[in-house]
Amino acid sequence: MFAYYILFNLSLTMTKQKYHSSMISSLWHLDRIDMWKKYGSGYANSQIIGDYKVEYDDDDTDDKRIFIWSKNRPCVTMVLSKSTKIAVMDGVYYDPNCTIDGKMKRGEGTQKMIEFALNLLRDNGVKRVELSDRSTIQCNGKKIKLPIYYFFKYGKTWYEKNFGFKPLNHKELYLKYQKSVKLQDKPCDWFTDENIHSLLKDFSFLLDMTWYKDL
Repeated sequence: MFAYYILFNLSLTMTKQKYHSSMISSLWHLDRIDMWKKYGSGYANSQIIGDYKVEYDDDDTDDKRIFIWSKNRPCVTMVLSKSTKIAVMDGVYYDPNCTIDGKMKRGEGTQKMIEFALNLLRDNGVKRVELSDRSTIQCNGKKIKLPIYYFFKYGKTWYEKNFGFKPLNHKELYLKYQKSVKLQDKPCDWFTDENIHSLLKDFSFLLDMTWYKDL
């Protein structure tokens, strides 16, 4: 069994300016860092919508931020442009406290939370959502790159398989290798950096891909 811990690689410090690590992974990778303004107010100041605590951080600028909070940190961070109707899903964490009852399940609960987040974007008039995917999971105590694992296990990445995201970049290369990839019938803890080293020589672009979904 494998456990979803972090669905984006969220560690980045930019030259001269430091941004909160949970906010800038996809924005940086999509060259939309200018959309970042500030962190949210927190769990206590968020409203209850369904099973989640949601905060809308909106000022008079073009950008609006939406957070789904656990008691300690954001579970989902999103930034949307009011003019272009494009949003970036910038960070996703797993925490059992991402739902109000504190009992959110791994995997299934994370998928349900992301579907809820996509519906929030639809409700706010967003027409397209974008993200980058350097997700990692813990599988039997080993750290695994989720895009690599899913691609070689199922022929699709996690966001593509579960939510229908499509490539924004490297599309032709991705489709080429998708047709020829030899699926690996191995447990998830096989897909360590050491074991996939030879695969990454040809498939390293998977970790540089960005994705979109029309809503």
